[in-house]
Amino acid sequence: MAKFNVHLYAVVRLKVSNVEAESMEEAIEKADASVNVHELVDRAINGDADRECSLAHIEYAEEISSAMVDVVGDADFSKTRDFHYSNSGWKPGVHPRVLVTVSGGVADTVEDGGVEVAIFDHDNYKEDPECTAKVPALFAGMATDVPFETM
Repeated sequence: MAKFNVHLYAVVRLKVSNVEAESMEEAIEKADASVNVHELVDRAINGDADRECSLAHIEYAEEISSAMVDVVGDADFSKTRDFHYSNSGWKPGVHPRVLVTVSGGVADTVEDGGVEVAIFDHDNYKEDPECTAKVPALFAGMATDVPFETM
């Protein structure tokens, strides 16, 4: 019988109360910045629950969102697989794929369904920043040297 190391990704609900912000998105950013999840997990593991916590509520959200399974002895992790739970049970995870091909300075993409793709040409932007299309705002945060559309 095979042996596996299974990593379960559990959802934990962390309620941060009374966050002052101009928008819901800003409130999420502020709440996220105010919580040190690594410290919370370390405290739980070490039994240091007596320390004060700025959170209003912490609870297991009754959900395992995904799992990663390693085969024991597979040193290069080539057999490691991700799984996601659905109503019909555990299913192998699908990693979205994007293939970018470039020929003569022209990029083209082929992608799995449901995958958002954006291509930004730094060379065109250097030559003509006013006429070069900006990257859609949903990609903001993925690169720091790219101009994004504003919402």
